[in-house]
Amino acid sequence: MKKQLTFLSIFLSVLCFTVKAQSSNSYYVDGSQLTNGTGTLANPWNRIWYAVNRVRDTTKEEIVYIKAGRYSIDPNDYLTQLYISDVHGGGGGKYLTLRTYAGDEGKVIIDGSNLITNP
Repeated sequence: MKKQLTFLSIFLSVLCFTVKAQSSNSYYVDGSQLTNGTGTLANPWNRIWYAVNRVRDTTKEEIVYIKAGRYSIDPNDYLTQLYISDVHGGGGGKYLTLRTYAGDEGKVIIDGSNLITNP
């Protein structure tokens, strides 16, 4: 009986982790693309802004993978601006995670040098 309970506990634990792993969506951004894709690895979006706004109404965890490159923020071009608020995640198991593509760690630059701040 003890063996069966141990086996059942292990089985349920593995099942829970599997369900959690399947409950997130992955999307991809590659700023070198000239046109905006569908967010898949084969056809990525070309702007971080689009990815953040596309995943805002989801009920699942969302992971956006960003390809190496420089992503400039222009205060006069809303297509380059980033605004992340509570509607993008943080509650009820709904999280938005921005990550680099595998192997691109340290190679993604979000450049806000064009921005002017008022003290």
